[in-house]
Amino acid sequence: MPRHLEPQGRDLIKKLLTKERAGRIGSSKNGAEDIKKHKWYRGLNWAALYNKQLAPPLEGTTYMPSIDNHFDVSNFTGTYPVSAEENGPTLDMDKDVTLFGNWDHLSSEGQLKAK
Repeated sequence: MPRHLEPQGRDLIKKLLTKERAGRIGSSKNGAEDIKKHKWYRGLNWAALYNKQLAPPLEGTTYMPSIDNHFDVSNFTGTYPVSAEENGPTLDMDKDVTLFGNWDHLSSEGQLKAK
């Protein structure tokens, strides 16, 4: 365990990584509630977190990137090569439609035959 990690954080990680499922935190009848009640999360308002009402922890942050939409990658630098070897073969959309265009229909037939 990293030495800079607080004791409560270490305890939670150990309990999450317990090999035997029965002894692992979160696997009892209380489920995730046991994890949420762990000392590491003391003071966290789970309802506010769920409802997205908590401000992000930006202590000491001097720069906050802005984005235009969910697909905005302008804050990432560098170029990434596009290679068929890394990404797999380029797909031919017309061939794909020919081969799998009626997939929904075939899937429904398969489900009927299986019953």
